[in-house]
Amino acid sequence: MSAIRLLADHLINQIAAGEVVERPAAALKELLENSLDAGARTIDIELAGGGIKLIRVADDGRGIEREDLLLAIARHATSKIAAPADLEAIATLGFRGEALASIAAVSRLSLTSRSRDKPHAWRLEVDGGEVGVPQPAALAAGTTVTVQELYFNTPARRKFLRTEATEYGHCEEVWRRVALSHPDTAFTLSHNGNVRFRLLAAGRRARIDALLGESFGAQAAVVDVAGPGIALAGWAVRPAYATAGTLARDAQYLFVNGRFVRDRVLTHALREAYRDVLHSDRQPAYALWLTIEPRMVDVNVHPTKIEVRFRESGAVHQFVRHAVEKALAMTAAEQPAVSAAERLGVVAALTPPLLPASPDRASTPRQAAMGLRPPSLLPFISDFSASALRRALPKAPICPMPTNIHSDSRWRNCMASTCLPKTTTAWCSWTCTRHTSASSMSG
Repeated sequence: MSAIRLLADHLINQIAAGEVVERPAAALKELLENSLDAGARTIDIELAGGGIKLIRVADDGRGIEREDLLLAIARHATSKIAAPADLEAIATLGFRGEALASIAAVSRLSLTSRSRDKPHAWRLEVDGGEVGVPQPAALAAGTTVTVQELYFNTPARRKFLRTEATEYGHCEEVWRRVALSHPDTAFTLSHNGNVRFRLLAAGRRARIDALLGESFGAQAAVVDVAGPGIALAGWAVRPAYATAGTLARDAQYLFVNGRFVRDRVLTHALREAYRDVLHSDRQPAYALWLTIEPRMVDVNVHPTKIEVRFRESGAVHQFVRHAVEKALAMTAAEQPAVSAAERLGVVAALTPPLLPASPDRASTPRQAAMGLRPPSLLPFISDFSASALRRALPKAPICPMPTNIHSDSRWRNCMASTCLPKTTTAWCSWTCTRHTSASSMSG
């Protein structure tokens, strides 16, 4: 066995790159997060060869000082944290200070930046980990990072990359997640010289319509619930529109403090919220933004920062579940192709509403003939008045009663005509005391 030795910095960076920069999409994600942390309001992304040949990210953020360019591509150098206590309340997307160093170790990287209060920009080039000298450059305020020939010096890693179309697909999905999580930022995405997306800074609904389609928002229930130190907002697709297969799972976007995550606690809470209303192999679809106190969530639990850990996971689980359940329940009356029976419930739709029970009132002969019990045995619908029926069935096209109720050929308008256009006098005698009973109408 060989002796233990310290690894060279260049080799350390290449090892770290294998963990942080798994594929071009991972490099793009790190660059986008740096731009957003710098306060960028416009970000332009240019890709070539699925991100293998070229990744260029240009933003209008605060920029980097000339003196900080060399530190920007050094390992574990960052401006986002300074003390151990900062790790307990991370409010930025990046914080480890190893992304640029890892990317520069396995590519040809060019970093050009200009601070807003400086007269000109500076450029630093790194070729496979070999750092050059900062040179003057021309650039408007902001930063442009160009990554070329990713993994050119690690052929073992490059041969495991997929086709250009596959790698671009991963890059586009990463960009989509970032664009959804920050709708107040304008984005442009180009691939091989063709502009694929151009998004203006807008609200969440406009960003949802642009990236997930207008049908997504139209078919979704609005979620907007806030509590002490926590809030959940967004859209959850109604069960009637849920679909099956991997396409439905791809439309599941969950953000915690502006960061896309895949968390078991949150995923389970959403499954529980849909459990009683989603059938078979249908999958829920949603785009939800969870905002929580930074001290209540730990984002330093995964190399790619895609997982989080909550300090009070049980409370967060319950909050998310009840918030989505409430949103889905509030839209029950708006579901498409819902019958009167589904709106009222099976029992209420198949059983005529009865007058409040009284000691001296028994079933009428017609009620008894239909097998209906006295009102006292049905307390859960004994106070179902005509006005309540109108509220429950604002747009019911037909009477929800069984057809045998309509055996009487005499029809007349009822006081409940807003929900029951025409009905029998027997129905009127049970719903509206102003109408004549069925027996008095005979002859």
